[in-house]
Amino acid sequence: MKILAIRIKNLASLEGVSEIDFTKEPLSSAGIFAITGPTGAGKSTLLDALCLALYSKTPRYLQAKEIGIEIEDVTGSKISQGDIRSILRDGTSEGSAEVDFIGIDGVPYRAKWAVRRARNKLDGTLQSDSIELINLTTNIGVPSRKTETLKEIERLVGLNFEQFTRSVLLAQGDFTAFLKADKDAKSSLLEKLTGTDIYSEISKHIFEKFKQVDNELENLNRQIEGIEVLKEDELKLLNEQKVELNGKIAEFQKQIVALSNEINWHNSSIELAAGKVKAEEDLLKAKKEKDDATERINNFILIEGIQQVRSLIASKANAIDLLQQKTQALESLILNIQSLNEKHEAFVLKLATIDNTVLEKQNESSNAQPNIENAKRLDTLIKEKKEQEVEVEQESKTAIQNKYDHLMLIQQKETEINVQEAEIKQLENWKNENVSRQPIAENITLIISKLTDAGKLLNQQGPLIKNIHAADIKIKKATSDIIESEKKIIEKEIILTGLNSSFLAEEKELSMIQIDVLNEQKNASIPSIEGVVAAKGHWELLYAAMIDQQVVTGKLDSAKQEYIDKTEEIKRNKTLFEKAVIKKQHTEKLFSQAKLQAAENIEDLRSQLIDGEECPVCGSKEHPFSMHNPQLDKVLEGLEKEYLDCSKMYDQLLGEISSLEKLCAKLEVDRKAFEKDIETNSGKILLLEKKWESAKIDKACFLLPQEERLTWLESQEKDLRAKLSDAQTKITSYNKRKEDLDIQKGRVDTINNELLIANNSVKDIKREQQSLNEIVTRLNTELNKSNEDIAEITALLTPYFSKSTWVTGWKQDAQKFNQDIKAFSENWNSKVGDIETGNNKLTILKSTLEGLQKQLTGLNADVDQKEKKLSELQQNGYYAPKFTTYFTQ
Repeated sequence: MKILAIRIKNLASLEGVSEIDFTKEPLSSAGIFAITGPTGAGKSTLLDALCLALYSKTPRYLQAKEIGIEIEDVTGSKISQGDIRSILRDGTSEGSAEVDFIGIDGVPYRAKWAVRRARNKLDGTLQSDSIELINLTTNIGVPSRKTETLKEIERLVGLNFEQFTRSVLLAQGDFTAFLKADKDAKSSLLEKLTGTDIYSEISKHIFEKFKQVDNELENLNRQIEGIEVLKEDELKLLNEQKVELNGKIAEFQKQIVALSNEINWHNSSIELAAGKVKAEEDLLKAKKEKDDATERINNFILIEGIQQVRSLIASKANAIDLLQQKTQALESLILNIQSLNEKHEAFVLKLATIDNTVLEKQNESSNAQPNIENAKRLDTLIKEKKEQEVEVEQESKTAIQNKYDHLMLIQQKETEINVQEAEIKQLENWKNENVSRQPIAENITLIISKLTDAGKLLNQQGPLIKNIHAADIKIKKATSDIIESEKKIIEKEIILTGLNSSFLAEEKELSMIQIDVLNEQKNASIPSIEGVVAAKGHWELLYAAMIDQQVVTGKLDSAKQEYIDKTEEIKRNKTLFEKAVIKKQHTEKLFSQAKLQAAENIEDLRSQLIDGEECPVCGSKEHPFSMHNPQLDKVLEGLEKEYLDCSKMYDQLLGEISSLEKLCAKLEVDRKAFEKDIETNSGKILLLEKKWESAKIDKACFLLPQEERLTWLESQEKDLRAKLSDAQTKITSYNKRKEDLDIQKGRVDTINNELLIANNSVKDIKREQQSLNEIVTRLNTELNKSNEDIAEITALLTPYFSKSTWVTGWKQDAQKFNQDIKAFSENWNSKVGDIETGNNKLTILKSTLEGLQKQLTGLNADVDQKEKKLSELQQNGYYAPKFTTYFTQ
């Protein structure tokens, strides 16, 4: 991977577009070059841009992210100080970082990181950053999402972010720390930068693992030396005990199985008994429920029996209801008929009375006919006069009503004028009371705009003060940590001095111990012990083999003698067996013939005998032995017993002969096995004697009796082991002291590492403290600038306010203050408009009132005229009381 060019646009302190082209002179021919410049010139920004374009993150922003401080964006929103988007230069709406490079595939690419504000406005919200990759050969972008693009760039570069920042680009501060560090610190820093600290950890773990395994091996060797080899007869005895115990275990397991089955049977019996009790309880409960339900069952049976006539009963009930309804309707009709008859009779009587009355009235009408004609003429005249009078009265009433309505309208207008004048006066009073605040209402747009700007500045001060406070706390904590760390460093240096002194003294004492001599003594003792142990083992095997040979020889002699004895016994039993065979056959034959004759003759005759009839043999009608003959049975029983005794003797002799023959066969097999064992043991004894004679021990042992040789060997082994144990104890003590010394050395190294880490930590804390001081200085500068801007705005707005304390009220609650002055401005404009509108309306009302007053004169004349005409009609007659009453009212 090779970098070709870097382009920067509006990032940090670099404004506009900046480009560094490594393919052009003088950089193309420069083997090495430096980035120099004063603080804030943009040196670190170049390295940030390189990392941003390739990995979308930078080392120093990752460090700032860990601090956790939030800063205020131009829009008033908060962003983390470690947010890489905050690298966008203030006062710009977009920024980017581009890097042209040749990938590991040899193709040139361009990686671009960009960030912008919403709608590309200076006060827009920061948008998400983007990353893109372009193949400069084909000039085609690699279409993919951000994470996939970053992975592709990482593949083309050949390094991930950590590898890149350790091998290509060192974070600011790491290289300075490396140059000023001592040898151990440089080693630690190199491990940190290159990521090889894992190998130190692996080395430590390997050393600890080796020491642990070495101790385990030494313990195992000690255990091996203390193990005593069992003799063959002891091993054989243990095997026999093992077989016996296995047999007992098998029997116990069978007993356990039997007992488990028995326990299961008892458990099943208990469960069944419980089930039986529950079933009996359920049965009793069911019987009780059945008894309780007897009445209901009987009712159910009865109901079931009458279900067949249920429809007939329902039909009968419906018919009865219908009959009752018809009966009631009939009774009602009868009553109606009676009532109608009574009314008919009454109407007939009334009709007769009316007819009589009509006749009388007709006679009276004929007599009064002349008067009626005169009355009709008078009615016509009265009707005409009344119509005229009603017409004049209506006109007069209309005129009076119009006058009354006009008077009401005049009164209404006068009331409206009074109300309007009162409202205008009230509004004028309010205006006079608030005339000092008139500039606020007239310049509300400017005031609100300035107060909004000042409010933003005021809102920004809160986080600034909070951040300054937080930074001050961290600075105090860093100072306290530095003092505490330096105190601990001094304590550890004192401890380290003491440990070094004791370490050197112990190391000197150990160097005086002749460990090589002790190891030689130990190594020389081991072969001697091994020789004695081997000789003791050979002798034990040889002595055991000779003892076994004697035992097997004795067993062989016993087997031969027993075989001779059993052979003689077989001959005697065979003679007895031949006699038993003859006797068994004879008794069997006698018993079979007697049984056959009894069955063929007597039993057949007995079966034909009938009670009360004569016997064909003796002629007797009584047959006492028809079913049973005791004498015959006794004879048969005697023959049967003798036969069974002979059979038993036969079987017994046959079994004994078979057992003896099997035993003889086994004795023959044992004899051959013993002879083979004797032959095998003889060869084994010869080999063991050769091994015994070649044993590397003192020749005096061979001159001792066989019974004393094992004791002598054990004594020799004991003496040699005592010498080995003494040497081993001294070596173990030396190793233990050496191990303790190594542990002490490890403690010294650990404390040295801790001191190194503590010193580095103090340096890091001091760097962090310095960074925090710079942050506090910057934040105080921003806070002072904000206070100056707010003071400038308040000075500009003070002439518009009547009270000088308005700034305090605004700072206490800027939002409410703005709402109040907005509300006052709207209220002022509304009331001024209401005053103007009210004056216009008052002018109109006064003009209208003048016109109405002029119209009232004409209406008064019209009313007077109508009343005069009505008075003339009333004087000529035809007085109408109700109209007079109306006008009076």
